[in-house]
Amino acid sequence: MNKSTCKQHLDDSIELKLSSLLFSAELEELEDSLNGFNIFEAIGAVNSELRHSNFLGFLLDPSQNHGLMSKCLSNFLYHFFNEFDVNNAPSLIDVGCYDYSDFSVEREWRNIDILIVSERYRFVLAIENKIWSGEHSDQLTRYQKIIEEQYPSYKRYYALLTPSGLPPENNEDWVAISYEDISEILHKTLKKVKSTSSNSVVFAIEQYLQMIERHILEDTDISKLCKKIYKQHKQALDLIFEHRPDKASETYDLLSKYLEKNQETLNIDLAHSSKSYVRFSPKEWGEFDIQKSGTGEWASTERTLLFEFVNRVDSIILVLIIGPNDGEQRNIIFEHACDNKQIFKNVRSKKLANKWHRIYNISISKKSKSVNHDEDEEAFNNQIIKNIDEFFAGDYKKIKESIVRVLSDNS
Repeated sequence: MNKSTCKQHLDDSIELKLSSLLFSAELEELEDSLNGFNIFEAIGAVNSELRHSNFLGFLLDPSQNHGLMSKCLSNFLYHFFNEFDVNNAPSLIDVGCYDYSDFSVEREWRNIDILIVSERYRFVLAIENKIWSGEHSDQLTRYQKIIEEQYPSYKRYYALLTPSGLPPENNEDWVAISYEDISEILHKTLKKVKSTSSNSVVFAIEQYLQMIERHILEDTDISKLCKKIYKQHKQALDLIFEHRPDKASETYDLLSKYLEKNQETLNIDLAHSSKSYVRFSPKEWGEFDIQKSGTGEWASTERTLLFEFVNRVDSIILVLIIGPNDGEQRNIIFEHACDNKQIFKNVRSKKLANKWHRIYNISISKKSKSVNHDEDEEAFNNQIIKNIDEFFAGDYKKIKESIVRVLSDNS
């Protein structure tokens, strides 16, 4: 077969794969799901922290003209204090009995995204919203100090809102909440007010929920359908992705391909990943109960311990997370990490969070806005690989062996 014939067969094969994708029933279903107009997509709110915070602050504020009164705020506070281990939290009965006309909600007060205050109850709650960007240097600590100075006699609470509820890097007083929590709160609010609120308010909330389901939440029907389409049409989609410039996707490809290429050498198991989170764990941990008894609500797995590359707009970090699990081994791992901070770098040691707790955290790379040329990008990628190689040669082995020891001793 000559080169011309080979090329023709290759072209025919590519055309067949692309046409199969174009006419697939799953793609048609996905297009139907996405074809509906969404006002938040139209105004470019998907990745805008400012617009997310504006809308959420509007809904939480009982004094606004949405007609929800205090329902959204009370649902938020009930969820926050019921679902998370918050220091010095009010009782849920108190939360249910608050006079919410005393609460005010401020936007961008001293640069804090959302601030909820009640003079009567001496209550203040700060919410910092991060869609894809990371925390700026000591940002949360600076905000906390401002609130402590401004509200010295108040009960003070702090929440960091991110897509997946990733714990803060540098301040354990901030409780990590996710957009999954926001979705649950808004669905609950919508159910309560749908029959009595104006159509425009209901429409706005439904549109917002649709937008975060399409673009921010991980384990939704849309994301599952996307995974199914990708599995069935991987080659065609890879070809399309190859010609679509997207820095976050390129970084995801770099990280996931590194793990796939070195999976056997490193003896690791890969876990459900997305463009923002690339996950794995050592195979050696798989024999222990803690990796078989998770609640299954995180990363579509029953594993409790997972390493995560967090692929942010401005940085890549690598963390080890203790995920949801009802067993005692979760506490044992946490206490072991706190006692061995020379191995478990930057462990959040104040108190074990109910769902996700970071026990290791390092920076892999800071992304430079100046990376525009192929040579710069190649150097940037090479530095990422170098840093990952160093992690696996050093910290990874120590962490892996340390956890194997403690789990073996407590089996």
